[in-house]
Amino acid sequence: KRMILVTGGIFFLLLLGFIYVCEHADVTSLTDLCNLQFGTGMGLSALEKSYIFTFFVMLQFWNMFNARAYLTGQSAFHFKQCKSFLFILLVILVGQILIVTLGGQMFSVTPLPLQDWAILIGCTSVVLWIGELVRLFRK
Repeated sequence: KRMILVTGGIFFLLLLGFIYVCEHADVTSLTDLCNLQFGTGMGLSALEKSYIFTFFVMLQFWNMFNARAYLTGQSAFHFKQCKSFLFILLVILVGQILIVTLGGQMFSVTPLPLQDWAILIGCTSVVLWIGELVRLFRK
């Protein structure tokens, strides 16, 4: 139970930090995150809202693997008899792409460049890899 609270707290702090960066700097590409000038932000643009929304959803997406493997002692990649889990993952991923790409004004988002999708998916997948390492060393 303690690890669930710790994970939730870490997610909260990561999201809060990312929102702060987006509000106080003009983020136009995730490749430029290391070269941002603070104080140039004018609130959240549709692109920044897309980054934040996708960052949040992808953190939860990868954490679903950890939740599935929680207290099983097995890898999150143990997919035997998990067709419904894989289907849900696919629906979430495709849904996120469609919402961000086509949601426009309804969701206050704008399409993300492919490179930024790759960065968001790669960076947030750390959630899964940390969970896998923890399970590996607990065996």
